[in-house]
Amino acid sequence: MTIHHFSFLLILSFFLPGVALTQDSSGIRVLGRISNNWDDVNDVAIQDEYAFLAVGESGFAVIDVSDPDDLQVLVIYNTPGDAKGVAVVGDYAYVADYREGLRIIDITDPEDIDEVGSVDTPGRAHRVDVWGDYAYVADGPSGIRKIDISDKSNPWEQSRMDTPGDSRDIAVSSDYGYVADYGNGVIKVVLGAMFESESIETHHLAFGIVKRANTVYVADGYAGVTVFDNSLTERSSFNTSGSANGLAVLGDYVFVADGENGLRVINMSDFDNPYEVGSYDTPGDAKRIAMNGNIAYLADGDNFGIYECSGALDVIEDGQLLLPDQIIVNAAYPNPFNSTTTISYGLPVSGNVSLQMYNPSGRLIKTLFDGYKLSGIHATTLTANNLPSGLYFVQLNVSDQILTQKVMLIR
Repeated sequence: MTIHHFSFLLILSFFLPGVALTQDSSGIRVLGRISNNWDDVNDVAIQDEYAFLAVGESGFAVIDVSDPDDLQVLVIYNTPGDAKGVAVVGDYAYVADYREGLRIIDITDPEDIDEVGSVDTPGRAHRVDVWGDYAYVADGPSGIRKIDISDKSNPWEQSRMDTPGDSRDIAVSSDYGYVADYGNGVIKVVLGAMFESESIETHHLAFGIVKRANTVYVADGYAGVTVFDNSLTERSSFNTSGSANGLAVLGDYVFVADGENGLRVINMSDFDNPYEVGSYDTPGDAKRIAMNGNIAYLADGDNFGIYECSGALDVIEDGQLLLPDQIIVNAAYPNPFNSTTTISYGLPVSGNVSLQMYNPSGRLIKTLFDGYKLSGIHATTLTANNLPSGLYFVQLNVSDQILTQKVMLIR
């Protein structure tokens, strides 16, 4: 899961307490780590209390992360290829399996998963992003492939677009896709029944890419992080100490999987003056990162690690990181949404929390979370599954207080 919304900038500085840890490096603390004699951990996706890993020739792994001190490997599924990337939407994981294309895995029961469909793309599938009924595969030298996944058991390639370089990643946002085209740069494409290239901006290597609002962030290898606006005009850059392979964005902060130099946190509140606020020299080769609140989940070569990053967020008052002074529930992002959206909320004190989704007539649609939460910042992913388009309400109930946000589902 990831959190993206301008209002979240107001609460990024709140500390997530509750765990006594040793500060190992600048602003970042390790919560848990696991190595399971698998091949490289290449990518990670987070949903609820599970981490879903692309673990190279070992395939696809599911980890119970509910207790970071005692991480449990629930299952390892040996895909036929070399799993490089993973995206999770609802009850399905989509695995970019290198020379074996796209694999679709049913994760309804994370302890009993099953592959239900596949497409053998012609290139080398590195990453995948999902939007609605389509999966977009960064297929290396074969460019971008658009896969119809409306029938999970029978996916098929609807269209494709060749790229000048080696497509390593893609970030899809509504009508556009942004491609990290290794050796060439960044490509912006129009996503229709057929691809249409709108513009090309050549810049460095381009391993990974993230799109947030009107900004595109690129993991640019040994050039670090490069930032563009929607029209691919460069806005900023920061040269990390390693090789930026992947990144995640929370408000003003960019979290970088920086190869042999581990995890770096960059403050980009001022594009003219970005600066590093935190770092952790991880034991592996950091490749990809996913965020849930201030917690980083790192695909780190032969390791998978969980890191608490509140100390790296540098809004401080009297030497203390701030807590919200009242219960806060932020607007969902994205909203409107197509398949998944993220609800973030802040708690001034620990307590029991209920987060539920209702339709306009007041009927309960689903319970997103019901249990105990520590004070701090939290996030929950809302997955539409088979819900019809329309207006819904997400209700947070804490200590007899009820806060509500509207969300609009558009198919």
